[in-house]
Amino acid sequence: MTPCTPYKPESCELAIDVDGYQPYEITITTGDARQDETRVPVHLTLIGEKGIGQEKVISEHGFKIGESRPISINTNPIGNIVGFKLALESKGKWKPIRISVKDLRNY
Repeated sequence: MTPCTPYKPESCELAIDVDGYQPYEITITTGDARQDETRVPVHLTLIGEKGIGQEKVISEHGFKIGESRPISINTNPIGNIVGFKLALESKGKWKPIRISVKDLRNY
């Protein structure tokens, strides 16, 4: 695994702990404006009908302008998704234009 550095974030690999067996694909899409970018770590927590998943770091170096990135995660069984929580690791404002969550159990 290539270590993450602020000088070459595009060559970095992200390791997500497999602490559950329920697979999901999360796709984050950002807009084309300057404020649609973030350069800090982004965390995601899925919320389901039967509970709350583990908080995951889905990007160590944020998201670029105009980016659409699929991310695979596993979490504990939480039932059908009813919501999610996105958080930045440091202060700041960021709002992607689209977030999709696909349950991979049925695919």
